[in-house]
Amino acid sequence: MGSAVLVSLFLSVLCYALSVGWVVWAGVRGRVPRVVAGVLVLPAGVGIAHGALVFWSLGLGGALWGGVSGEGGSLGTGDPAGVWLALLAGVVAGLTILLTELLARSRRGDHERLEHRTLFHLSPAMLAVVDVDGVVLEVNDALSRTLGYAREELLGRAHADKIHPDDLARIRAQWASDRARRLLPARLECRVRGKDGVYRHLRGSEAHLPETGRFYVAFFDVTELSEATERGERAEHQAKVLIENIRDGLWIWDVDNDRPEYFSPGMGVLWGATVQELMSSPGRWLEQVLDEDRAGCLRQVACAIRDGQFEDEYRLRLPDGSVRWVRCRGRLFVDPGDGRRKIAGTSEDITDRHAMQAALGESERRFREIAETVREVFWVASPDTRTIEYISPAYETLWGRSVEAVLRDGEDWYNSVHPDDVGWVRSAFEGMASGAEYDATYRVVHPNGGVRWVRDRGFPAIGPDGSVERIVGLIQDLTSQMRAEAELRDSEARFREIVETTQEGILLVGPDGVVGYANDRMCELLGRGLAQVLGRTVPDLLPGSAREPLEMLLQRVGVRAEPRDVRIPRADGRTVEALVSAAALRAHTGEARGFIAMFTDITERRRAERDLLQAQKMEAVGQLASGVAHDFNNLLSAIGTHLRLAQSTLEASHPARQSLATVQEAADQAAGVTRSLLTFSRRSDPARQTVWIGDAIEQTARLLRRAMPANIALETPTLSRERDPLYVDADPTQLQQALMNLCLNARDAMPRGGTVRIRAERAESLGGVPGLAPVRLIVSDTGGGIPPELHQRIFEPFFTTKTHGDRTGLGLAITHGIVTRHNGTIALRSAPGQGAVFTIELPGVAPPVRDAEPTTREAVGGGKFVMIATANAHVGQFLSAVLRAEDYRVEVVSDGETLLAQAGERRGDKLLLIDLEGGAPDGLGCLRRLRAGGDTSTVILITSGDVPGDEAADLGAALLHKPFQVSDVPGLLARASRTNRPVDGVGSPPERSGGDAMHHEQKEAAS
Repeated sequence: MGSAVLVSLFLSVLCYALSVGWVVWAGVRGRVPRVVAGVLVLPAGVGIAHGALVFWSLGLGGALWGGVSGEGGSLGTGDPAGVWLALLAGVVAGLTILLTELLARSRRGDHERLEHRTLFHLSPAMLAVVDVDGVVLEVNDALSRTLGYAREELLGRAHADKIHPDDLARIRAQWASDRARRLLPARLECRVRGKDGVYRHLRGSEAHLPETGRFYVAFFDVTELSEATERGERAEHQAKVLIENIRDGLWIWDVDNDRPEYFSPGMGVLWGATVQELMSSPGRWLEQVLDEDRAGCLRQVACAIRDGQFEDEYRLRLPDGSVRWVRCRGRLFVDPGDGRRKIAGTSEDITDRHAMQAALGESERRFREIAETVREVFWVASPDTRTIEYISPAYETLWGRSVEAVLRDGEDWYNSVHPDDVGWVRSAFEGMASGAEYDATYRVVHPNGGVRWVRDRGFPAIGPDGSVERIVGLIQDLTSQMRAEAELRDSEARFREIVETTQEGILLVGPDGVVGYANDRMCELLGRGLAQVLGRTVPDLLPGSAREPLEMLLQRVGVRAEPRDVRIPRADGRTVEALVSAAALRAHTGEARGFIAMFTDITERRRAERDLLQAQKMEAVGQLASGVAHDFNNLLSAIGTHLRLAQSTLEASHPARQSLATVQEAADQAAGVTRSLLTFSRRSDPARQTVWIGDAIEQTARLLRRAMPANIALETPTLSRERDPLYVDADPTQLQQALMNLCLNARDAMPRGGTVRIRAERAESLGGVPGLAPVRLIVSDTGGGIPPELHQRIFEPFFTTKTHGDRTGLGLAITHGIVTRHNGTIALRSAPGQGAVFTIELPGVAPPVRDAEPTTREAVGGGKFVMIATANAHVGQFLSAVLRAEDYRVEVVSDGETLLAQAGERRGDKLLLIDLEGGAPDGLGCLRRLRAGGDTSTVILITSGDVPGDEAADLGAALLHKPFQVSDVPGLLARASRTNRPVDGVGSPPERSGGDAMHHEQKEAAS
């Protein structure tokens, strides 16, 4: 019994203590849900303790009753069942009380929750419940209505989606700190986006319930209040900035206390002091007003007090001694705060305006002075252009009419405008009434009939309202300028005509190296159009060699580039040789304006110079060839003479005669070669004779076959004298040379082989006389042909299409010269890939008449005396041998003095043979001295053609040209002996003696 009671009592006290401790702990910790639980547990613990005590008392009473009455000794003995029954009864009673209490509290909680929900949704404040993760758990109608969302659109969504990004970090930090706080309200302010996308400025408080893990937030919409506050702050800031930065001074004067209440910083700037100094010395602003303006200033202030406003201008003297003009305006008002009278006003610095007005007055005075003295006409017209309000006196000089007349009648000035101009001038002038500007150049007719050109300009003066207030203008006399411009145009036209027609190319280049002008000749030299030259730079147009002197001008101002030879590449790939000279261009201020460059085309000149140089080289070669030919003539003459002497000593059947004849033929051919060399070196006319074309072709073919390669075939015709009487009057050696040049040219045109053909034919007869029909020589090949554009240049000297250095370009030119000197023509017919055909036409002649050979021959000398003057021993020997064989007495001398001495001793009948080559004495000089001394001897000059026939005839001498036939000499001497006088033309060049007839005549004389 005792133990059960103790246990029951212990449990009751323990439950009660736990309930009270729970309630106290929950209150101290501030956990609202645990306080509620503690409140609920407290009655349960009390009930349990109460039941335990009741049943314990019952048990104790029963024990006592049992002890007294002697019944129920079990309880009295501490029966545990009774104790436990009492304990169970106490627990049941306590639980019953607890459940009753809980049910009552639940009903009260439901009622409170209903009231809470009703108040939650009906509250004008915007309320929301948010969990610790930021998810919205509940919102009231005010919040959803304000943001424009339905309640379902907000519940279950994160609150961060609607908070402005600039406020989100701050709100999250605030919520994080609120988790550690109990149910204490905290201020909350942020911007939340409504459904329309507009952010609303919300301000309120929030509380955090740790037991529930929720945030309770209450908001009020302060958007309009925030915007108004922001506008007010911005306006206040702007006003402050404006006041602090405005140049004008702002002030408020307390009239009742007679002291300043406010001065803006502008006042300190105007007075040259700080605002603090002005505020601390109320009378300072008046002390700085000039004495002569101070009284008026005080009167205006009194007027302001009486009338409510004032405006005045006065001068201030600043601490630095300078003076400023100030314009002061103020208005009287009563301050509603303290009821005192005050004047608010502004002070403006108008020093510049006064200075401008003074300058304007001065400017107006100067304008009138200028207008009265200058030659230009200033005028001012009314907006409708019908009235002239002002016009300067120069009008009378320029117009020849009075100022008073045009001021009185605005139409008067039209009377002097040229009749051809007055219509459009009037229309343009009246157009200014609508705001258009006016600029006209027209003629004015003076009363004396003179005409002057004027430029009249007018400018509408627009007022503040946009209308034309007046029109001002200026008239300038352009007569001299127009005359100068006309002369300038004429000068420019002449200059342009000169520049465009000159043969020099001209470039005008600016200081930046860009071409600003190029004449037609320059475009032609560059091979470009004008549009391709203008705007390009010098490096774009010229290579380095041509650009160098021009770039020097750009780098060194004031330099004149000396003329230089340059090569200009044309756009078509050809190159032009030019002489360029350039000079810097300067403005009248001395500033560099670029340069002018002149290009002279010297391509033909340089080609001519090269041709001349080549000709000089060829002349030197010709002189060398001439000297060689002279020496060979002497040798060949000796060889030929001795061959004929050897042949004359042998019988006709001697075997050596055939060999000697072959040698003689070779010597004759060598003589022809020397004759060709002399002809080439002197460009003299050919030594003509009647030549059969067949012989010329045969001899040329014999020489060509040695020069033709194996892959080229040479085809020649088979001719006979009887069937093909093709005779021409020509130099056989030069004719062979012409044919050989054409064949060699054909050979060079066929590097891979081909065929060269030589043909001869009779052309159409001239005038029906077959004997006079031209003879054609045709040379053709199967080579690559000659392009048509080269046909005109193919016969030019030194022109060649072969590789440089392979040929001199003289072959076809020499051929053309040979044919021309023979009174013939040469033509070309060719096309690319079709070979070339050269056709030579020479005048035809009749076949020669052959005389019968004489059967016997006698010596012709008859013992006559012949003096031979030569420095060449071979010539002297063979001539002496030949003439002695013809029964002449011969004496050979080697110098001129001996010749003169012996010729003077032997006066009378004698013959003189004078060799003019090979280092001989001055033969012509000796002959002149003989003739001057009266010597009439027959004289024959032996020459290679250097002495003209006319000069020899004047000295009474005949010419014998080398190389000559030995048999010619006796016949020539015989003819001279028979006539006993100089024979005119004997032995002279073939063109004077009639060709082959000369040889027959000499042979006749020799026989």
